[in-house]
Amino acid sequence: MKFKYIAIAAAGVALMSLSSCKDFLDKVPDTRVDLETVEQLRELLNNGYLQYNYSTPCELSSDNVIDNNAPDPDGVRYNLPSYAATDDQLFRFEDVTMGMGSDTPSGIWEGCYRAIAAANAVIERGTEMSEQGGLTNDETKKLSAVMGEAYMIRSYHHFILAQVFCMPYR
Repeated sequence: MKFKYIAIAAAGVALMSLSSCKDFLDKVPDTRVDLETVEQLRELLNNGYLQYNYSTPCELSSDNVIDNNAPDPDGVRYNLPSYAATDDQLFRFEDVTMGMGSDTPSGIWEGCYRAIAAANAVIERGTEMSEQGGLTNDETKKLSAVMGEAYMIRSYHHFILAQVFCMPYR
């Protein structure tokens, strides 16, 4: 008798769990955003602005920073503690292995390419929208401004990548 009740309860739970998945399976399984309006393109483009700090590695690699261990004209050595181990590695032109922040080479690399990807998505979808037509005169002007901004963001981040990571031209 006890086995009969357990079997009926298990069958009921199985039927309920199998029948309740219908709505769940109807949903789209990804998190992509469909870009349908010019305003959505502008919002995506807002992701293309600086989310990293490239000034720290550039300053530490320049002549604007004193060597901690170099004596001043009076022969005094300062040995100031560095802000982080990353700063010492950048100052000595070593591979940065101690940090993963937004001001490390990997943070700059990822930040630039994230911004370039956002700009490329806006350029691609904006081109499709302008070729399809159906935009009002006001929307066409806004789309033109958004496209120009996307090209500027993409070129600016390529410029930053070239300044930080490319060898100097001689």
